Amino acid sequence: MLGLRRPRIAIYDHTWPFIGGAQKYGATIAEALRDVGEITLIGNRPFSTEQLSAWYRLDLEDCSTRLIPLPFFEKMGGDLIDPAEIISRAMANPFHAVSRASLGYDLFINNSMLEMVLPLAAHSLFITHFPERRPRSYFYVDRYDRVVVQQPLYRGLDRKAVGAQTPCSDLSPVDMPDRAPKRRSRSSCRWRASIPGEQTTARHDPRSPNARPPSSHGRPRLAPDPCRRQPRG
Repeated sequence: MLGLRRPRIAIYDHTWPFIGGAQKYGATIAEALRDVGEITLIGNRPFSTEQLSAWYRLDLEDCSTRLIPLPFFEKMGGDLIDPAEIISRAMANPFHAVSRASLGYDLFINNSMLEMVLPLAAHSLFITHFPERRPRSYFYVDRYDRVVVQQPLYRGLDRKAVGAQTPCSDLSPVDMPDRAPKRRSRSSCRWRASIPGEQTTARHDPRSPNARPPSSHGRPRLAPDPCRRQPRG
């Protein structure tokens, strides 16, 4: 920051191994900040910048990765790290390991909307692409220097929970044309029930003229729905 060294910037996302719009947003930030500082992508399950670059057509060659295993979820097995498993403060917060790691960076960007990570970096940014859970156990969004949200969700943001003094900004989708079609994406509709006064819309309408049977054959893995309970075992 004082010209003595390049700032260390960390971008955390517990869903890096899955392909998705939020992950692309975080990876795009990493590409944009390469000339500003030393970029480290932090995750909890194995992933690589080579895979992210191939998925999103980005240049992440200068970015490094850091893996922080979470024993709580390692014991559960499976691919998904579901923060909803932590239902109260009677349970230990497995994401404190990420919080401790954030202390070593000048800027910590939480790209995964994971409200259970307490930022300890000199500067911090919390990005939420859609509301996911209401506060019920560990909630540290109000401890971030700035919160960035999608504009359609800004009016539904619980400013009391986030912290009235926490600055909030709008974010814009990446790679959107100037005249995008006026339709909701499936990912945003999926979370409307979390916004006060909003109704949930169906994720798949077979009557739609553009409807196609869901299939993942030959495609990268999609980020799973965190609200849907995953089978154990």
